[in-house]
Amino acid sequence: MSRTSNASSPDVDKTSPPSADGFLADGSEKFHAMLANYLEIATGNVSLAAAVTVATKDNELPTLFNHTRKSVKGLTRSSKHVVRKDILHSVSGVFKPATMTLLLGQPSSGKSSLMKMLAGRFPIEKNIAFGGEILYNGSDRAEVLSQLPQFASHMGQRDNHYPTLTVQETLAFALQACSGGRVPERVMDSLKHGTPEENAEATQILTALYHVYPDVVERQLGLSMCKDTIVRNTMLRGVSGGERKRVTIGEMEFGMKQVSLMDEISTGLDSAATYDIRVSFDLFDDVVVMNKGHILYHGPCNRALPYFESLGQCLHSKIRLQNPFGPSAMQLVRRQMQVMMRNTAFVKTRAFMVVVMALLYSTTFYQVDAQLAQVMYGVIFQALLFLALGQVALLPAILEARDIFCKQRGAHFFRTLSFVLAQTITQIPFSVAEALTFGTIIYWISGFVADVGAFVVYELILLLTNILFASWFFFVAVASPDLHGSS
Repeated sequence: MSRTSNASSPDVDKTSPPSADGFLADGSEKFHAMLANYLEIATGNVSLAAAVTVATKDNELPTLFNHTRKSVKGLTRSSKHVVRKDILHSVSGVFKPATMTLLLGQPSSGKSSLMKMLAGRFPIEKNIAFGGEILYNGSDRAEVLSQLPQFASHMGQRDNHYPTLTVQETLAFALQACSGGRVPERVMDSLKHGTPEENAEATQILTALYHVYPDVVERQLGLSMCKDTIVRNTMLRGVSGGERKRVTIGEMEFGMKQVSLMDEISTGLDSAATYDIRVSFDLFDDVVVMNKGHILYHGPCNRALPYFESLGQCLHSKIRLQNPFGPSAMQLVRRQMQVMMRNTAFVKTRAFMVVVMALLYSTTFYQVDAQLAQVMYGVIFQALLFLALGQVALLPAILEARDIFCKQRGAHFFRTLSFVLAQTITQIPFSVAEALTFGTIIYWISGFVADVGAFVVYELILLLTNILFASWFFFVAVASPDLHGSS
């Protein structure tokens, strides 16, 4: 059913105890290429359908009468509304050995069902209709179904583990359960096709590997630092979501499996633990695109885009945002003005503070003698300082808006430049009102020069300073991790 790789054996120091470092000295890829058996899976017109009982319109609502009626019907053999649901439609293809295939599709497209069928995990019950053939190295699925879990591992979408066991204990149990800590007999039987010296060396290497197999898996999956940490659940603290997913992968690695079927492998991982989509796509050899149980494409990754373009499905990579820059910016300005004006507590408090502080400063330095240059400079500096530090109150609102921005910008609602421009524009009316109110009270009560030109220059300096510090605190809020860091 399988054939052994023709790659040379790894160099293992026979004079020292086996270790994970020795087996992984040349990298994980070479390690697997030297030890793995190859398995080819071929599917021919595989179809899958299920007879599903659906509710009728008159008993969909969970009322007492409907519940009682359904209970009575369940005791009797009354007729049920059964419909046929097609899951897979004539799926044909070959999954070549020593390759990685990416399976893409929308929810309910048949991805999980296809993987379960290939792994022998799909329950074929009376209401299931299965057609076609699945071959494993030329052997029919029915012939090897009972032994299929020994060759194919299936990792489901959910990571189900005993939460109180550590990572090392979970992996150690998987090794003992799959092979009893020894090399499987089917693997040993495949090591009889070489010379006696080659067979003996291969047996020695595999025996040494099984002594440190859990350590090898831990090193490959980056679990060495957390091997003594419990796996956890929602009630217990333990490893992270990404580490928990890797424990699931490692658990199914034991037993010298020849094919790994991973369903929704990125579920539970945060954005930092998941590769960039483009980088991940380039790691695969082939890609399968499914929709509603049909295979839309199965072939090399680098030919997928030209194939769909030949069908008229062109990718418009440069058209990312529906709204042009101008309308998008104006829409953001209107929304930001609504947000600002509806925060009446902040607006009223800020207006009251501006008037009170202006009266306090101006009456303290009432009709200052123009000959006292230091006092005049001090009044001007205090006015600038008050308007500058008053922008600190914007930090919580900007930090709250940052999370909303990340969500909507990630969905391509608008451009980053449009958002920044809208934030700046909406601050201008408030800055003008603050500068005019605060500056007018201080300028005339404090007895500055009664000249229109000097007054305009004074107001312009206050306005530009106000806008400058509003922009500065906007930058600080965006660049800071949280409110404590920004303050």
